[in-house]
Amino acid sequence: MLDKSGASDSEKKIILGGVKQNSKEIFKNIEASMKKVLGKKDVFNQGPLNDGGLLPPEILGQIFSFLAPKELKMVILVCKKWKEVGEMPGLWSWVILQVNNDSITYMPDMLGMRRFLLVALLRVKTVSEELLEAVATHPGIKMMQCMGYVGYFHLYDTDPELLARVVINVE
Repeated sequence: MLDKSGASDSEKKIILGGVKQNSKEIFKNIEASMKKVLGKKDVFNQGPLNDGGLLPPEILGQIFSFLAPKELKMVILVCKKWKEVGEMPGLWSWVILQVNNDSITYMPDMLGMRRFLLVALLRVKTVSEELLEAVATHPGIKMMQCMGYVGYFHLYDTDPELLARVVINVE
């Protein structure tokens, strides 16, 4: 189910899981990052940050690149502009997606999300034909790690051409 932001419940669980910092700490870190890039002392009082008035998306993207993963997860919730900039694929290349029985149904959709286009590593505990199709067309995945027994899905039932496309895409 999607909410007003367009995020599904499963996306929120993955993206927001484990965020423990309070908002004051996060915004202190954001302000420190902005000071590094802009060289200003009082960044938040220089004008509106989220209406295109003070910072162009390129600068905001540079600032976001200094943020820790937990902070990046939080800034995309601030406003539409920050979400758009914060979902640039290069900012999320650190992500390692894990596929298990709980995530197998929504993982093909997650692989199609803009922010995950440069994710290079996929850890797999189970597979499906839909997942393999998503991996075969994903521009970023360069490695798949099979973590133990790979579920009940048997690769001998899979279309050999699909397996070939996955192997070629993954390198």
